Amino acid sequence: MKKRKSAEVDMPDKPDLTRFLKETEYRLEFSPSRDETGRWLSKEKGAGLDFEELVSFLAYPQSQQIDLLATLRTLSPIPLVRIYRETGRVNVIMLADMSRSMFFGSQEPKTWLMAKLACLFGYTAYRFGDKFGFYGCDEDVIEELVFAPQRSKVYGLEIGEKLLGFRPSKDSAVGLVRALPLLPAKKSLVIVASDFYSPPETTEELVAELTLRHQVICFVLRDEKEDVWPDKFLGFINLREMESFSEKTVLFSRKNAERFQKRSGEERRAL
Repeated sequence: MKKRKSAEVDMPDKPDLTRFLKETEYRLEFSPSRDETGRWLSKEKGAGLDFEELVSFLAYPQSQQIDLLATLRTLSPIPLVRIYRETGRVNVIMLADMSRSMFFGSQEPKTWLMAKLACLFGYTAYRFGDKFGFYGCDEDVIEELVFAPQRSKVYGLEIGEKLLGFRPSKDSAVGLVRALPLLPAKKSLVIVASDFYSPPETTEELVAELTLRHQVICFVLRDEKEDVWPDKFLGFINLREMESFSEKTVLFSRKNAERFQKRSGEERRAL
């Protein structure tokens, strides 16, 4: 029986990404700076729209914000000033693993799921008034998959369409670490999406470096069949390597299946 080459692997129809131009939800665990106006309460207090507190005129000498009614009601000898919290916007950045293992999928490639996430978060960032950026990586940062942060209704859709046509060619995802110097200097919301089959030390370095400055959310993108091992079949079985799609015939036993299943469980718990 001939081995089927990777170029001959049957592909499903590409998804309609316009269905993912809808709003989801994310929350910040920090207050952004007020460099640009957005929806998030910033660290700065002043003449924003969200009332914060009343303080003495001596603490905040802004005559235009004196509240005469509050001053008279409290019989304060010093005028009271209304303080408002200003708002700011953040950068929402996707760090995406685009190595060869991400092209595997029993229903559709994981790179297509990445495209859906980019579309979803790109549109949500636009709706929230934030900027969205995307950095695709394999063993290095992929130049054609670098999208600097900007605010646009269809930016995520454009990135997603690019991902649908991208074919990974490198095995390593160490480029996720190499992309860190490219991220915005100010604190951002960083979404890391990967199957996390990289060595544990690479993942640890990535998360440790990111969390020093940014808020981080990780998406583990894996196909359900990647952790399923035959437990009733004894004998020779064809296994397909999910990165190169090369096939190998091995002698499989129940003991092998139990060993692989245990290792998969331990790896998931460690992750």
